[in-house]
Order: sequence, then C-alpha cells, then structure tokens
Amino acid sequence: GAIISNNAGGYSFVKSGANGRILRYIFNQEDKPGRYIYLRDDENGDYWSASWQPVGKDLEEYKSECHHGTAYTNIQADYAGIQTETLYYVPLNKTYE
Repeated sequence: GAIISNNAGGYSFVKSGANGRILRYIFNQEDKPGRYIYLRDDENGDYWSASWQPVGKDLEEYKSECHHGTAYTNIQADYAGIQTETLYYVPLNKTYE
C-alpha cells in the first residue's frame, strides 16, 4: 500500500502502514520524503515540481488541485503556462506502485 499527501509526500508499506514501511516518513513534521517530479525550463533555468512541494513556488503563480480517491491520488498543476497531471496508485493485487 501507499500513503500520499496533497503535496506528494508519503510512504509505501507492506501489509502494515505502521510496521511495514518501505520508505521513511515522519508524521507531523515536514511532508518529506515523497514522490516528487521536477521540471525545468532549459531556456531560462526556472524549475518547479509537479506537486507544490518540495519546491514551493509562489501560490500567486503556481496553481494546483489534488484529488484523492480509493487507491489513487491525482495531482494537477499549472505553472509558467505548463500544465502537469500526475496519477499515483497501487494496482489491485500487485506489489508495486
């Protein structure tokens, strides 16, 4: 299984979210580590992430939506005229994300 936040922080686990963690994660602190996707404009060197964190661009310029459902999270973002959509999920009866 997996747990993921609206900022793409979270962890993966086997059988037990409390005792079977594959990735490290600390509750009630920074929302890290996570499943981050970084993007960069090669022309001007600007960079951002497909989720608001970990880069944390100004929210006047960076817009995003996060939708959680049963067994999936979809994060959509728009920055510098570039739209991204990232789907995170664990396939039913599979042992991978």
